[in-house]
Amino acid sequence: MSNFSRAALASTLVLSIGFAGSSSAALYDRGGGLLYDDRLNVTWLQDASFFRTQVVANPNLITEIKSASVIGSFISESDFNTTLGIMSWWGAQSWVAYLNSQNFNGYNDWRLPVINPSNGISFNYNYSVSGSSDAGFNITSPTSELSYMFYSNLGLKGFFGVGGEYQSDYGVQGNGTYGFGLAKNVVPVINLEAFVYWYGTPFTRDPFAAWNFGTMDGDQGSSSMDGKYYAWAVRDGDVAAVTVPEPSIIWLFLTGFGLLAFNRGSKGRSVTSLSDSSYFRLRREH
Repeated sequence: MSNFSRAALASTLVLSIGFAGSSSAALYDRGGGLLYDDRLNVTWLQDASFFRTQVVANPNLITEIKSASVIGSFISESDFNTTLGIMSWWGAQSWVAYLNSQNFNGYNDWRLPVINPSNGISFNYNYSVSGSSDAGFNITSPTSELSYMFYSNLGLKGFFGVGGEYQSDYGVQGNGTYGFGLAKNVVPVINLEAFVYWYGTPFTRDPFAAWNFGTMDGDQGSSSMDGKYYAWAVRDGDVAAVTVPEPSIIWLFLTGFGLLAFNRGSKGRSVTSLSDSSYFRLRREH
């Protein structure tokens, strides 16, 4: 697939990416492998490496993903590394499309996490360790869903503190250890990888790049869409079951206040080796 074709597709896909919002801050285990964030009003898969979990159980997964892909013949086996559980940005987009085609867990609106300008207007690309921009470390703005999850919900630390000081207990592992397949359960999340995750948001300064977030070090940046990183599915809204009143309660309501009509609803280019010394330089260029 040519870079031009993929860039054109990226500009189309970005139109479907939405905003997050609301207030308060907590993760709620809804059961069934789902976690609700009441600050962002989104529901995450509890398994942050679910693609890898699926591949182990289903050797035909890539074929099924290709069939469900929103970019059709442009997706190929080379967009996935089933051994490590990583994929290109294109592969990640196709994977969430597959989840939707399967109506996974009863929903067909799964997506990749998004990032929107923290100032609500335009991205601030100035690299910062204080969390004052959209690139760098310690970004706790709810407009950056992955960074918010890392710092605010899970309480993890970045390579740098807000004052620029080195922190030895950074990253998913809490000791600076990172790499492919080094997943850890960070309650209530399971299998959170100590590397890099894709955002679904293209990087506007480069039509062939997309935003990503490093759970390995707390760094938010960008890289080529053809690079291979992890993907974590999320959807808007809550999945909590609707509480239906007992018949006796309904009877008392109707007899006490008269017959009422009511409606019920529900709330709704890649680093292929860790020995690649250009990795940190490349990620921190943005």
